[in-house]
Amino acid sequence: MFGFKIGDTVVHWTYGVGKVVAIDDKGLSGQPLFYYVIESGEQTLWVPVDENGSSSLHLQTPSSDFGSFITILRTAGDKMPDNPYQRRKELDQRMHNRSLVETCLIIRDLSYRSRSRVLSSSDIRVLKHAQSSLLDEWVLSLGTPREDARTEMEWALRDAPARQNRF
Repeated sequence: MFGFKIGDTVVHWTYGVGKVVAIDDKGLSGQPLFYYVIESGEQTLWVPVDENGSSSLHLQTPSSDFGSFITILRTAGDKMPDNPYQRRKELDQRMHNRSLVETCLIIRDLSYRSRSRVLSSSDIRVLKHAQSSLLDEWVLSLGTPREDARTEMEWALRDAPARQNRF
């Protein structure tokens, strides 16, 4: 039933890296309802234990898998909708996938868009959130200091080939 155990270091898609410190039953009227208690920085999160497997938590990415994510950043970005509402909807759907691959694709695509277009405030918010999520994973998985990881991410994005007439 429980996908994580006390002591596991986990990554929350919104709040970043934390440690499972307890599993609490917060159920009412005799109906059990379990939560992971996560300490993340100076905050404590209660994340429902989800029996169907979809969760806002996951274990750290193995360091051996991380090279493929950096490779994604080095590839040319895909075209995104020009309509800001369509683009926002697409980005929200993509972020909802809760996948590090999708996070890298979002960073790549918005970074490419920023080369020829001014990003909307919504685009910037999504890009910063995606970058922060990737950097959390980078630091946890590879042990790279955050600023070094940020520099490496920016270099990977700069190394990517430009696509003409894509945006």
